[in-house]
Amino acid sequence: MGGEKGEIVVISSGAALAHTLRLQWEPRGLAVRGLPESALVPDPAELEHAALVVVDLDSARGGGLALCNRLAEEPATPFIVLLPGPDPELTTAVLDRGAVDCLARPFNPQELSLRIRAILRRTGTIPPAANGAGQRTGEEREELMAKKPKLARPSRARCDREADSSYPRRGPRWTTFAFVVLGILIAVSVLVASLGLGTGITTGQQASNGADLEQVVAPLLERLQQNPADEAAMVALGNAYYDSDRWEEAVPWYEKALQATPENTDVRTDLGTAYFYSGDLAKAKEQWSKVLEQDPDKVQAHYNMGLLYLHQSPADTESAAREWETVIKLAPGTEEAESAQERLTSLAKR
Repeated sequence: MGGEKGEIVVISSGAALAHTLRLQWEPRGLAVRGLPESALVPDPAELEHAALVVVDLDSARGGGLALCNRLAEEPATPFIVLLPGPDPELTTAVLDRGAVDCLARPFNPQELSLRIRAILRRTGTIPPAANGAGQRTGEEREELMAKKPKLARPSRARCDREADSSYPRRGPRWTTFAFVVLGILIAVSVLVASLGLGTGITTGQQASNGADLEQVVAPLLERLQQNPADEAAMVALGNAYYDSDRWEEAVPWYEKALQATPENTDVRTDLGTAYFYSGDLAKAKEQWSKVLEQDPDKVQAHYNMGLLYLHQSPADTESAAREWETVIKLAPGTEEAESAQERLTSLAKR
């Protein structure tokens, strides 16, 4: 086979596996294409651009081993096999037939992603974006943030469809009632932890507090594999990457969530910020403009637009000042208003 190797081919009877891998790998520069169960004897042309083939043996029924034999005839294209369950004999059989790796169900989707990356690295077909891109060291993050302004963020991007404590609304000021509610939430959290229970979703805020990001991401990807329409998991994944300063990887998850609920201005505001920190000011402006079309009083969007006008080339200080004056008018006494006033004072000294 010839041609550039630029895609992962998934052979499975269902669409969930290909969907999950597509969300993981397309932002990293590799297309993912699913083939139906009828492709148990795929045409060579179907694999011409394949950097890797993922075979879901659970859906392949009796033809799974025959498919492995067929794929082994194309040694330039490695393939990994997903087994229905732990089975030493079947593992030996698929490896004997040329599979470079296999993984038994139930498996962690993140483990599958890591194995795919290892295979692609060995074969030299992994794009730079998939080979550790976006994983900055602490010093690199500090340097990057020193060069880029701190943008305003809603309480936290969340999915309004899921009433889940993982998506808190933090008001601009704490009141006595808020402290009472906070006390109740803490007590409930302690009780939940002691009973070994959970909401089933972990957010990026928890990841940024010291937990391993991959441990946060893995269960969310598993949820999406089981239910590709799980909007809450998409938002939580966006938050996890956002809070880890991996804004490029947050973008596709926020975009996916917005396909389901385009009216979610919190998610759209964070999407704009992710674009801004990724260096795409045009897309950041597009998202924040949409937010203000939906909610003209969205304080965070006005504040961020002011910073965008200041950082574009040439800087539009008049528009920046107008946005920050709007922030002060809409939300006097808030952190955003105080910061907007500081920036207006700084502009006046120029």
